[in-house]
Amino acid sequence: MSVVLICGLPRSSSLGVADLLSRSLDHDSVHMQGHLHMAAALDSQNLSQYDSPFGFYDGSESLLRCLLQLNGIPDNIDTRLSVSKYYFDDKNNCLNHERFLELIDTAKALIIDPSFSHSVETRLLSVPFAFGLKTSLFVVWRNPICFCMDLMEGVYGLDCCLQWILCKQAYSFPLDPIQIWFDCVSSIRRELAQSAPSFANIFYSPLESFSLQCIPTFATSLSLACNQSLKPSIIKDVSSYMHDCPYSGDPSFSLARNYDSTLEVSLKHLSRFSYDSDLISAAAQTAENIGYCIVD
Repeated sequence: MSVVLICGLPRSSSLGVADLLSRSLDHDSVHMQGHLHMAAALDSQNLSQYDSPFGFYDGSESLLRCLLQLNGIPDNIDTRLSVSKYYFDDKNNCLNHERFLELIDTAKALIIDPSFSHSVETRLLSVPFAFGLKTSLFVVWRNPICFCMDLMEGVYGLDCCLQWILCKQAYSFPLDPIQIWFDCVSSIRRELAQSAPSFANIFYSPLESFSLQCIPTFATSLSLACNQSLKPSIIKDVSSYMHDCPYSGDPSFSLARNYDSTLEVSLKHLSRFSYDSDLISAAAQTAENIGYCIVD
């Protein structure tokens, strides 16, 4: 039983990275249905806390869609209700661990999960290992300036900001995007330093340099080959149960942006997003530590 957790900055194309991995890896049973929040579900959390504040999606719908796919059951209202009742507790809406683990063991599945909950609560990264799942991490860093720009991409960015406030409680408007970047990256680095033995392997890539050429190296670490040609996207044309916009309409699905992506971090540009000079210095040092180049 194997799981690949995409760990990175929310809204910064983790969904697109997961989609490209699922289309590239040569495995008989690859499952990638969006933000599964599988680790949070295994941690007995109520996934409703990850509902979209603007009603774009339900926090448990991707995991439910994955359960349907693993069982080979068509997706309709009746089957959703049936599968939900079987795998989730009616009272607390918590996942039945034993039934879920038995299912993915039977299916010999490789599950790819790019959930933003991994960044909101990084201790969740080690939860699948505690349940006996072979866990690999694909860590996707993001230039802090590009991350700030990502958050400005329309209503999805605002939805994500509200999600942080609701989940973290430590944030409120007006949000400092550099503070969010610094907190997320620092938390991920601390968790990986403490829990490294829990993971079968850890692969790092800045999103700015991520491409198809990165995947064969990662596939080798999983003892897998890559498909000779990309499989069709599983989720590109899939819409949320709550909204008629397909996943491809979500900016975090796209690996391209309307602005330049670079490994250079300008201190001058950082200062446009925060008034806190100490925070800017700390963010610049952290960016340099994870492979970015500080300029001016």
